[in-house]
Amino acid sequence: MLQRIYSVPNCLLVVEGLSTTEDQQMNLLTRFSCQVAGAEISGGKELLCNLTRGISYACQALMAGEEAEYHQDQVTIGTAGFHYQLAIEGEEGKVEVKLDRVQLFDLMEALDQLCLDQRTLPDLGLVLPPITPPMSAVNPVVHALVGISSVAAVAVALWFVPIPERTPQEAPTLPPQERVLPQEAPPPQTITDPEELEKLRSGLFELLDRSWRNARTFEVPLTYSVTVDQEGTIIGYKETPETRANLGDQAEEILKRMEEELPLEKLLRQNLGTQPRSVATFIVTFDITDQLEVKINPR
Repeated sequence: MLQRIYSVPNCLLVVEGLSTTEDQQMNLLTRFSCQVAGAEISGGKELLCNLTRGISYACQALMAGEEAEYHQDQVTIGTAGFHYQLAIEGEEGKVEVKLDRVQLFDLMEALDQLCLDQRTLPDLGLVLPPITPPMSAVNPVVHALVGISSVAAVAVALWFVPIPERTPQEAPTLPPQERVLPQEAPPPQTITDPEELEKLRSGLFELLDRSWRNARTFEVPLTYSVTVDQEGTIIGYKETPETRANLGDQAEEILKRMEEELPLEKLLRQNLGTQPRSVATFIVTFDITDQLEVKINPR
C-alpha cells in the first residue's frame, strides 16, 4: 500500500493506493481523505474526480468574475457573501464545509499538486476534461484555461483581491502590479531509515502518553493510522478499517466523541499549516486497559 501526502497551509490531502509496477508509481487509488476548514472529505476515485472538477470550475468562474455556483454529481458549491459553501456526498454521508477565498484556493492547490505529481495516478488528468459549466456560460477568459493545473498559476495572484463586480460587456482584469509566484514545494519523501523511524515512534508514544488524560469511555481498542513529519509533528490521522468494523453501527457516533477524548484531534489542530519535507506513518492503539501502543507501519 502506498500513501502520498499533499500539504498546503489550510489543507491536507492524503491519497492511498496500490502500484501494479515496480517503480512505486501509484496507479490504483483505494481511498483519499482531505482535511480543510476543520472538516474531512473522504472517498474513492469517483469522488476525487468530481471534487476536482467542481473546485476547478468554481475557481475558474471566480477568476472570470462569475459567481462560483456549481452543482453536479456529488459536489455542490454555493456562495454566501465572501464565503463559499461546499457540500459533498461522500462515503460517510453528506459533508458541508464553509470556506473563505484563501481556503478555497488552498484546496485547489492541494488538488493541483496531486494532478501534477506523475508518481501518483498519472491518468487522473485524462479523466478530468475541461469543464462545461452546468449553470451559466463562463467568461471567455476562462476558455484559455484547461483543467485545474492551469488555474493554479493564476490563483495566487487573486488570493487577496476582492471579487470583481459582474460586468457582462467586459472581462475583469488583474491588478496592475505583478506578483511573484512561489515555487511549488516537492511532495514529502517517505522516511525509511530504521533509526529515524524508531526515534519518531518513541517520540510519538511520549507525546500521546503525556496528552492522553481523559476518562476511557470506549469498550473496544481503537486503532489509528497516524502520520508525522520529520520533526515528529502529527499532520494527519485516520481510524483503521478494523476499528470501524469493530464499532459496528455506532462507529460514527463513537469516533466523533473520541475526537474530544483522545489527543489526536487536539494535537493536529495545533499543527495545521505545516509543510513537511518527509513523513512516516505509525499504527497507534488506545486500549481499554489504559495501555497505549505505537508501532511502525509495516507497509
